Amino acid sequence: MTYRVIQWATGGVGRAAIEAIASHPELELAGCWVHGEGKVGRDAGEIANIGALGVEATNDVEALLALEADCVMYAPIMADREEVIRLLESGKNVVTPLGWFYPGKRDVADLEAACRKGGVTLHGTGIHPDWQQVIQPLRVGLTEHNWNTLSIQMPILPNEAEYPEYAPLYDEVAPRIDAAIKYLKDNGAKEIVLIGHSQGAAMTAYYLSTSKQDVKGFVAIGMASFADDPRMNSIKALEKINVPILDIYGDDDLEGIIKSIDARAQAAKKAGNKNYTQVEVAGSNHFFDDREEQLVEVVADWLEKPPAK
Repeated sequence: MTYRVIQWATGGVGRAAIEAIASHPELELAGCWVHGEGKVGRDAGEIANIGALGVEATNDVEALLALEADCVMYAPIMADREEVIRLLESGKNVVTPLGWFYPGKRDVADLEAACRKGGVTLHGTGIHPDWQQVIQPLRVGLTEHNWNTLSIQMPILPNEAEYPEYAPLYDEVAPRIDAAIKYLKDNGAKEIVLIGHSQGAAMTAYYLSTSKQDVKGFVAIGMASFADDPRMNSIKALEKINVPILDIYGDDDLEGIIKSIDARAQAAKKAGNKNYTQVEVAGSNHFFDDREEQLVEVVADWLEKPPAK
């Protein structure tokens, strides 16, 4: 039996999914939704750099809802709950890395109703420490520059959680990073650099501002900041960090990250950190889609430069 799959979005995760679908003997790519107008009309296989598959990418949601398919691999940057409900109601199973993997006590009545109406399921896989966007490219790319990597899962909530709800989880960060550092040192690591993306970067900044660990530096990629809780305020954290810092962001990054560029630099200056560097990656969004090689090179170049005295 062959299952027909629609790929929803073609960022790093989406392109990897298209390749996996195309290579699986029991899966067939039935459709492909794209966000950018520049991808509309292109062959999904060519977008994924694996050659033409005969499936034209579209941003026509209604057409895809009407399409006969067994499953949707749903991987846009941000989840749209109403969109997912419509996909479920149309009779398509939904698999997504964006959340709903641990609903807990949250209200999921509308999602359950949609599943019953469509006779389908919603499966959330979560985002793991070898995530296809940002993390996996760095883990692979940095080995070519003689760096070994250890990826750890930071505390996480369901995707629909509001950002302020993460504040209590910041208190769970230190034991995880401490355990990782101990593991690396026990296995002979001499130089340790902490790298974090988005909220993972903010959690790492909080850790470094409240802990005295022997690390060589900190790479903050698309670092978020939330001023209403001191634990989540990466600007204030930067005022207390003296290890070398590489602060990377895309020129099409999230609005809050772009707006806080100067504030982050001023915070590092207030800390007297002479080894704070900001780098903007041109043409990059928050997840560095299609700019993975540039991201790796920026990080690798910085790692190879000795800190200023």
